[in-house]
Amino acid sequence: MKILIFAHDAGLYGASQSLLSIVEHLVNTNRFKIMVLLPYGGPIEKFLNAKNIPYKIIYFPRCVSSFKANENQIAKLRIRLRYLWKNYKALQQLKILTSIFAPDVIYTNTSVVSTGYYIANKLKIPHVWHIREFGDIDYGFTYLPSKHTIKRYIAKSKCIFVSQKLKQNWFNNTQIDATIIHNGIDILEPKTINYPQEGKINLGLLGAITPGKGQLIALQAYVKFLDIYPNANLHFYGGVIDNDYFRALKQLILDFKIESKVIFHGFVENENIYSQLDVILNCSEHEGFGRSVIEAMMNSKPVIGNNSGGLPEIINHQVNGYLYEKSDQSLLTNLLELFHSKDNYINITRNGYQKAREHFSSARYLSNVSEILKKAANVKKD
Repeated sequence: MKILIFAHDAGLYGASQSLLSIVEHLVNTNRFKIMVLLPYGGPIEKFLNAKNIPYKIIYFPRCVSSFKANENQIAKLRIRLRYLWKNYKALQQLKILTSIFAPDVIYTNTSVVSTGYYIANKLKIPHVWHIREFGDIDYGFTYLPSKHTIKRYIAKSKCIFVSQKLKQNWFNNTQIDATIIHNGIDILEPKTINYPQEGKINLGLLGAITPGKGQLIALQAYVKFLDIYPNANLHFYGGVIDNDYFRALKQLILDFKIESKVIFHGFVENENIYSQLDVILNCSEHEGFGRSVIEAMMNSKPVIGNNSGGLPEIINHQVNGYLYEKSDQSLLTNLLELFHSKDNYINITRNGYQKAREHFSSARYLSNVSEILKKAANVKKD
């Protein structure tokens, strides 16, 4: 069975990490022949080369744009037409590739790329579309040529949504061929839970530096947290996407004179991040799922997340983590409750580990995704 896989970028953030786990699993089963398509080169190539996974770099455009509020209708029309032209040119190249590779199924890794649907429709073969983001309310994207069109294409595909909330947001109660499959990660052995001593608490937030990831709320809560735990530090992991937002954060840090206590690490390819932290925050305004949350749980670290998006499908409030209500004061309240006693900290952390181990294993996740791909191929044969 041959699968042509469309990756939306060549980086190593959450969606790409999930894609790589799928690709490696499919290759290791020896029942699938894989070809990965990248729109450009990047860090993901190192992984693919190390695993001897074939890939091609053929530019194809994203089906999203970030229109500025003051852009007029003519400017927006030009953006849409430019997208259609770039997509048309990509399809001409892909016709040659697909005639040689002859895929049985085409798989697209996120909603921000629609080229896979176009080529699958042209070849009359099944298309599996993995939807991992809201797109508009989390990243501020405008879908091209329109969200209505993309929804229609998704509804004609075999769909995987990473959370029930995501599926509900895209299609509400509309009946489509969709399956909810939560992301999964490798099971780890439980680690020793160390309650921080002398208030030396390290808070961490993983995610690109952009308003939707909520670094500002984390920083505002942290400033108040320092009144009670003056030895605490705040760590941000992730590349800068929005430079204006990054500068605003840095200015706020300067204003509060806490430059030595708030550390921007940039993007870090290091699974040992969690060993350096005492709590992981997820402050995204609209999180499709929350891979960093289950990674933290599996690494025996407590989590506090925004009560929004897919996070409530992972975190049971005051049982295996905490959910705050969209404000820095609510985040602060939950931080203080987490650390108010060693027993509470250990119980929350232990329960989080058990939840991740029982519900979010990579074995379950990869088996479910593989089954969707096999069923899609069987539909073609029928």
